[in-house]
Amino acid sequence: MKNSAIAERVVNEQIDAYNRCHLDDFLATYAPDVDICDGATGELLMKGHAGMRDRYEARFNTSPKLHAHIVNRIVMGSLVIDYERVTGIGEENRTNECAAIYKVSQGLITQVWFFDNPINTEDATDE
Repeated sequence: MKNSAIAERVVNEQIDAYNRCHLDDFLATYAPDVDICDGATGELLMKGHAGMRDRYEARFNTSPKLHAHIVNRIVMGSLVIDYERVTGIGEENRTNECAAIYKVSQGLITQVWFFDNPINTEDATDE
């Protein structure tokens, strides 16, 4: 399997686990020492499974309608670049749009850069 096919498969598995709010399956798609950064500033937001666990466990527990929809995707070798619309965030069912760049190595996501663009739920449309 080519690098691009492996990278896309892993990111798809990650999105599927996210949409099921299944923390262990979600974390299993990431390298244990993954770096998750703010794409605009380069600031490290989370480091490794330990850094991810609390944040995503809380999100999954407070967002029963959580769903990430891939609006657009580019796959280039080991990089997957997604434009995502996430709905059902928190009790308020907020919506967020972001770009995410996932770097995959040896079948796991090793780095992520998020570029956030919060929007109002009223502004979100299905595409």
